[in-house]
Amino acid sequence: MDTELYKCRSFSSCIKAAYFLFSTNIMAIFKKTWLPAILYSLILSTSVMMYMPGKALNSAGMNKPMVTLSIMLSIYILDLAIGTWFLASIISMLNGKNFKLNLTRSIILTGISIVLSFVIGFVLYSFKEFTAIFLSSVKASATTTIVAPIGVMVILTIIFGIILLPFSFSSMKYIVDHTFKLKDMFNRDYFIGWHYWGFLFITLFITLIIASLVSLIMLIPLFIITIAQGVNQLGIIDGDQSGVPGYFPYLLFMTSVVTMFIFVYLSMWADFVLYYAYGSIEAIEKEKKEAIGTINKEDKPNTIK
Repeated sequence: MDTELYKCRSFSSCIKAAYFLFSTNIMAIFKKTWLPAILYSLILSTSVMMYMPGKALNSAGMNKPMVTLSIMLSIYILDLAIGTWFLASIISMLNGKNFKLNLTRSIILTGISIVLSFVIGFVLYSFKEFTAIFLSSVKASATTTIVAPIGVMVILTIIFGIILLPFSFSSMKYIVDHTFKLKDMFNRDYFIGWHYWGFLFITLFITLIIASLVSLIMLIPLFIITIAQGVNQLGIIDGDQSGVPGYFPYLLFMTSVVTMFIFVYLSMWADFVLYYAYGSIEAIEKEKKEAIGTINKEDKPNTIK
């Protein structure tokens, strides 16, 4: 695909360019990504069904907790694997590189994301528990004991978000441009991302708002069916008769599959926005280097031979 990547763009231009790239190449995109997209939507829909309250699933989970845990872990691993495959398919369209090379970098990036998620989760949980224990020891009020740990987690989450935002640039550069090494993502390119923190923030923030509004509208049918199924299953657990047709769980699953399939491609558009934000930063950095090189040449004294 002709993406015209390295060009100075505003955040609104990055969003428009991403939409134009997606809308004008939708058939080519679908042709190259339909299989991982369908599998991804099936796995996400299975996750939705697993978390739905149900008498049969509840009983099975209580009787065989290790089997249930194994199934949930398998779904999580499949989710990561197919998501990585889908990401590699997207990047292969954008940079024109071999799929295996892009898949390797996608796997590395997914691995780093998993490690960071565990570290951040551990830190958040540790601070939450430490705050709760400390407040209990000083005999703080019940309200403070509940609210303060949540406040600590919110503050730490914001801090982590601020620190990790530049990685959106360095990680995109690592996965798109194979001339750069993994270590560059954590030093040089990360600090370049820091210089454009505001640009990255406003770009991703506006993208998040647009994606959230579209998702809210798109998810309405799934929300309605999910709530109906959840309320019905809670009633069955309490001993009531089912108030929905027997095919209702299948309707829920198929609605979830269709919704998640659309959602997967909506997330692709968000990836395109970040892709163009990366290209814009690279173009600006290149112009700066050229300008500095021109100034240095002009400042050199003339020599007489």
